[in-house]
Amino acid sequence: MKSVLTVSITTFIFLHSFKLCAQGSLTPSGPPGPTMLTLSQVQPRTPVDANHTPGNGSAEFVIASPGSYCLTTNVVGVSGKDGIDIDANNVTLDLNGFSVAGIPGALNGISTTYANVVIRNGIVSQWTNGIDSTGMNVTIQGLTVSSNALYGIEVTGNNSVVTGNNVAGNNSSNTTGYAGILASGSDNLIQNNHVVATSGGTSAAGIFALGSGTVVIQNIVQGNGGNDIEWGSSAIVGQYIDTTSGEIVTNSNPWGNFEF
Repeated sequence: MKSVLTVSITTFIFLHSFKLCAQGSLTPSGPPGPTMLTLSQVQPRTPVDANHTPGNGSAEFVIASPGSYCLTTNVVGVSGKDGIDIDANNVTLDLNGFSVAGIPGALNGISTTYANVVIRNGIVSQWTNGIDSTGMNVTIQGLTVSSNALYGIEVTGNNSVVTGNNVAGNNSSNTTGYAGILASGSDNLIQNNHVVATSGGTSAAGIFALGSGTVVIQNIVQGNGGNDIEWGSSAIVGQYIDTTSGEIVTNSNPWGNFEF
């Protein structure tokens, strides 16, 4: 009996003491504050516009400092100028899904002579040349480049990469000797592009690979005015993979280029 009474008294004292402990106010001190970073904090990028990248006599917009840039709307060309000039090393330009669209008399859609430049993710169409790059270590990736009067993509610097682009209907002026993609520098990689309907007669090509050590692999190149792929003696071109009359692929070379 004593043992039961002791336990009961102990339990009563514990529960009674617990009830007497202050719990504090449950009313919030104020509205909840922001807990997430903004997009500009997560991935700080500078808009390409008249305030941040004002143009000059050569281009509508000029990127003059290293950094990451993006479009926030479409760019429409003006006669006698490039759309966007990249005049600095170490620049990434994300078109952000927008288009850089030329008009008659406009020059290059995007042009750079600088090194370590990345251009990606959008549409470049209806310029004299779509992309004109003479710098080293340039990457051109994930673009649709179409209906430009001469070259779609022109890469004349070294150690550059042109990959994953849809390049269609370029050399729309039907001028002899131009191509959907030109790579005339050395040690470039032209990979996994879809290049179709380049005009210009039998001396035009889907891809010109003229520089030494340039590698051309895993592209789909079809229906161009001249040869689908032309290359210099020191370029490295993956095997052509064609189809049979029954449209069946019989070659499984993983480095080859589809041509039909």
